[in-house]
Amino acid sequence: MTARTLLALSLIWAAPAMAQTSPPAHERSVSAEGGCTALVAPDRGRLTIWTQRTESSAGRASAEATAALATLRGRLDGLHLADAAIESNGVQIDKQPIDGPKGPTGFQYQARAGLQLDSSDIAGLGRAMDAVASADEIAPMAVYVSEGKRQQAIDACLPKATAEAKRHAEALLSGVGDRLGPTLRINGFEAHGGEAPASDLFGGGRPVLYARMAAPMAAKAEVSAGDRQIEVRSTVTFGILQ
Repeated sequence: MTARTLLALSLIWAAPAMAQTSPPAHERSVSAEGGCTALVAPDRGRLTIWTQRTESSAGRASAEATAALATLRGRLDGLHLADAAIESNGVQIDKQPIDGPKGPTGFQYQARAGLQLDSSDIAGLGRAMDAVASADEIAPMAVYVSEGKRQQAIDACLPKATAEAKRHAEALLSGVGDRLGPTLRINGFEAHGGEAPASDLFGGGRPVLYARMAAPMAAKAEVSAGDRQIEVRSTVTFGILQ
């Protein structure tokens, strides 16, 4: 048998093996993105307050600020808001010079004690602001969507975003004579990523004075959280069939 004959036979034998190792058609893929918007009502609210006292000694300033805060906390406990959680922000003490005509004449100490109230009773937080109206500082009330409710909204929106991605992928292939194959991979995510900052119920960035003036008004008017918008995107990879 000649060398030329051996070469021809080896090519014939190799052909079936090469055909068996060719990648299946669906390993060709196309990716497309779809989106969905969910409107979610915030389900929790947050209120933060501070008391402040200035005395000649750090211990006295701290004790008085803490005692004043304890009084306010008792008022909040008495409201019995739904699943309320109260967390202390601790005590901060600042040593300050006492200015005189020729310079400092001594020192005084300023203590600040604070707490944060978190509850699902958003309307009840209006009553809470009334109850602690005598606090030295009241931050603007904030409302936000809890992580569990946010995830529910994302899960409900993801199929719509994925369906839109499929329509986009079909449109891409329609002009080249290919057909959409199986779904190979889905990557769903919130467009802005992570928990958004808590939204200020009174409009954001308000001075403390405004928050204290708003406290008497909060219980008299219905407190509405308003819907929050969550953008969900889905990137889907599909196989391609000829």
